[in-house]
Amino acid sequence: MVSIRNVPAGPPPHCIRRSSRARRILLRVLPGRGLEVVLPARADPACVPDLLSLNSAWIAKALARMPAPLPPGRFPPASFFIKGGKEEILTSCSLAAAPQDPPGPLPLRRHLLVPQDPAAAPAFLRSWVLGEARALLVPRLDQLAREHGFIYSGSAVRLLRSRWGSCSAAGRIHLNACLLFLPESLVRHILLHELCHTRRLDHSPAFWRLLFALEPDAVEKDKALRRAWRHVPAWIFN
Repeated sequence: MVSIRNVPAGPPPHCIRRSSRARRILLRVLPGRGLEVVLPARADPACVPDLLSLNSAWIAKALARMPAPLPPGRFPPASFFIKGGKEEILTSCSLAAAPQDPPGPLPLRRHLLVPQDPAAAPAFLRSWVLGEARALLVPRLDQLAREHGFIYSGSAVRLLRSRWGSCSAAGRIHLNACLLFLPESLVRHILLHELCHTRRLDHSPAFWRLLFALEPDAVEKDKALRRAWRHVPAWIFN
């Protein structure tokens, strides 16, 4: 059961979720959802305010990394950027407003016609993002696997709130469609990270040696990923 608590002049708005699998209390900041407190089955929710107060600095930084809320009355958005800002997607609900070849210098600009019904536009845009991400990420993953001698059993691209990617014990790699919005260097880093998990399904020193051999600046890339949600538009999860 999830409950929402808004506490004025105190802890930020947050939701509390019970988890039978959680072994300790977890704080997570998720795009489109905000601050989430995950409590083990027997944890006392009375401890949450003190926990939020103790971690207020971390919470403020984590919330600042999330996409800025979409202004009221601005959906669908007039445009948004993909590929780390290298390409701008112009949107409209009218064929008359869709230029054949949108003018402008780099970034490359493309036009996308969205449904006129505001209720249908979010699902349409998310579906478009999924299709574009699959077309971009799956071939790139396959290219890097062949280039560096990795073998994986399959791949899937989905919209995820909390992970950029994951690898199962069977060697199946799942990628977040939100990678479409990230710079290519960070996308490559995540793909290599998951490919390395096909050999080492942990974050042991052996895993990091394998990743460092491919990306000497992997630590710097990991740090950049902490701020990468800023590239993702808020409407993805709203």
